[in-house]
Amino acid sequence: FYSLFALAVSALALQSCEDVPAPYDIPGSGDKPTVIEPAGNGTETDPYNIAGIIKATENLNSGETLPEKVYFTGVVTSVKECSPSYGNATFYLGDDIESTKTFYVYQCLGLGNKNIVSEDEVQVGDTITIYGSITNYNGTIETAKKDAYIYKSSRNGSSEPVGEGEPKGSGTLEDPYNSVAANKVAAALSS
Repeated sequence: FYSLFALAVSALALQSCEDVPAPYDIPGSGDKPTVIEPAGNGTETDPYNIAGIIKATENLNSGETLPEKVYFTGVVTSVKECSPSYGNATFYLGDDIESTKTFYVYQCLGLGNKNIVSEDEVQVGDTITIYGSITNYNGTIETAKKDAYIYKSSRNGSSEPVGEGEPKGSGTLEDPYNSVAANKVAAALSS
């Protein structure tokens, strides 16, 4: 009788554990990390992605620098420092926010090749295009110190030159001036 009772209790105990999730991943059952292929050629019109810049610089020996400056684009995965007092930022870029393969952007200047002006100029999640020299500094592939800058930022715009634009409008309620035309009319006024 005791053996039969023990067998019944064991069966119930094992049955109750059936729907409890495992406290660990079962091999072969999880999502596999997305592999991002290298892309781009480092030009303004076709910048490297992060996998591309890593591939392009994988054979740099310590102390070597790429022969030409390049463009590359990525998402800020972490910010080490963004310092208006030094005028530069140091951060990591990945192909996406959760990238495990990242590129070290060291003492990069801000938009327009000018000094960083605020501590929040570079933030995690920003998509940034960098233009500059790439070097192998004691085994770490990174941008050369203060020889790279933010060319474009998803949050702060672009350092591309902006043209004046075309003046439009007649200055009436139905056809108002655009800003270029308004500035042109205002500049012609006497003081």
